[in-house]
Amino acid sequence: MQNYLFSVLTVAASLGLYRLFGKIMPVSKSKYFTNKTYAQLRMEYLGFDLRFIGLTVLLTVVLIYFFYQLLRVISDFRIGNVEDAGILIRPDIAFLLLPAFFDGMLVAAVLASALGKRHLKDKWGEFMAYYNLKYKFNYELAMGYVLRFVAILVIPLSVLVLDLFSSFGAQSIKLNGFMGFGTKTYNYEEVSGVTRVLKSKAPNGDIVNAPDTVITFKDGTEWSTRGDGSAEGGINPGIVDLVVVKTNQQIVEKEFAD
Repeated sequence: MQNYLFSVLTVAASLGLYRLFGKIMPVSKSKYFTNKTYAQLRMEYLGFDLRFIGLTVLLTVVLIYFFYQLLRVISDFRIGNVEDAGILIRPDIAFLLLPAFFDGMLVAAVLASALGKRHLKDKWGEFMAYYNLKYKFNYELAMGYVLRFVAILVIPLSVLVLDLFSSFGAQSIKLNGFMGFGTKTYNYEEVSGVTRVLKSKAPNGDIVNAPDTVITFKDGTEWSTRGDGSAEGGINPGIVDLVVVKTNQQIVEKEFAD
């Protein structure tokens, strides 16, 4: 039910955005125009249009992979300088793929447009006029705003991801969450409790058997194996064992989290 609702909301938001573009950025405001009909333009540019879309998709995929690898290298270099790292948890693949996706999409759109303009030369303006009629809004202006928004979004997103890690060393614990600015360092004496939660409630109300161990600090900060731990899973028990030994805390079992 929730997946269905999400799909409906996504389609509704897309249609709303499409109509908004048409109202605030109408075709009449575009610098590109032509006396040809949409049918004539489609017949003339359909082949190039399909190649242009294909090129954009191909560049996006290649660049997403490139930026993912680049972000991973930068992240590894950044985290590799953490002192007393001990057991180190790097960003999950999903966190690195998110900014890599936006980076790839942004650069691919710019490159594809540059290559398309170079190929069509004087006919690029007419092709843009075709796109205006195809999408029923000022395509170049709308894409300019979209790309600016993506560029503004991806900078802080990349910074947050590259600064994401958890480390459990011999002397201290260092945490830097996704929305955290700066690293928090804790001595093991600052751990106030270790709790193993056996079940959780899914958003649809179902009870799920999903064990999770939560380490709580005296300032109220929490670190959990499910939310902050390694996706590989095998590292997480070692972290819990280390914290238990270092703090002499007993693991308290609860059916549900507080």
